[in-house]
Amino acid sequence: MSERLSITPLGPYIGAQVSGVDITRPLSDNQFEQLYHAVLRHQVVFLREQNITPEQQRDLALRFGDLHIHPVYPHAPGVDEIIVLDTHDDNPPDNDNWHTRCHLY
Repeated sequence: MSERLSITPLGPYIGAQVSGVDITRPLSDNQFEQLYHAVLRHQVVFLREQNITPEQQRDLALRFGDLHIHPVYPHAPGVDEIIVLDTHDDNPPDNDNWHTRCHLY
């Protein structure tokens, strides 16, 4: 793979598709810098058709900074830094079960 990532904006304000990188392998500093700046600029990036393990996802995420272990949601097996958000008929969304409001006065 080339060192140069292809970054295609998906909208005028948010979102980009990133290609030309295999995130199943460790990224070079140059590749990571391009990905990092794409996240800063586009806020959301899509790296399609990347068959990564939870460990590979955690390792890539660690390059962005410290990770948080969520105290409530279920974790990926063996990788506490990744939470599993799974919605289906037997497991409906829980966004209406717990709610908090944070106000600054």
